[in-house]
Amino acid sequence: MSRDSRSPVGPISPVDYADGAEAAVLDALRSAQDVSAGSAELAAQVTSWPLAYHFAPQRLGLLAPLRVRRGLRVLDVGCGTGVWARAFGEAGAEVLGIEAVPERAEAAQERCRDLAGV
Repeated sequence: MSRDSRSPVGPISPVDYADGAEAAVLDALRSAQDVSAGSAELAAQVTSWPLAYHFAPQRLGLLAPLRVRRGLRVLDVGCGTGVWARAFGEAGAEVLGIEAVPERAEAAQERCRDLAGV
């Protein structure tokens, strides 16, 4: 992928960030009945630091100061596997998640599968 040759920014490389847990995260999300932000079912899947990053419910405490609520619109740039998008959607916000790594975008879509506003 590259920009117009007239661009002062120059060529743009595709995003190639992954922590190696994407396949396990997607498998866990696809098989889980409860994909909610604080899911005990997903938390039980934590067997490594990368899976803790994606499934530990303790991360939700970071969102409390934001006071996200129904009626707000949230743009989640670099939404990864949808941890925050899910939490924002559960709070009632309308959420647009943007993710450049296809495997992570697919996981975010699966995590938010039952939230119409995400």
